[in-house]
Amino acid sequence: MACRSCGWAAPGLCSAQARLRADLLRAFCEQTAAQGYRHFFYGGERGVAERLAESLKARFPGLNVAGTCSPPFRPLSPKEDEEMLDMIVRAAPDVIWWD
Repeated sequence: MACRSCGWAAPGLCSAQARLRADLLRAFCEQTAAQGYRHFFYGGERGVAERLAESLKARFPGLNVAGTCSPPFRPLSPKEDEEMLDMIVRAAPDVIWWD
């Protein structure tokens, strides 16, 4: 199925969808920085979630980052899957952003 905005038909996000997603992320973080929402950033290559969280915290002082995780690029074992879920539950985020 093609993107209605630009006609992109390949799997994944088209450039219009990616821009919209980034705009939503920034706007939501800006609006919730002073409200105490707890954000968790999950996914991407090693270090990407951490750098994104640091960048957003610098841009939006008061942004509450509950945690970050960049899991390996492979299917997780059942044990790893359970550990990831436990980590997220312990972090008690209000919002989980994943890529």
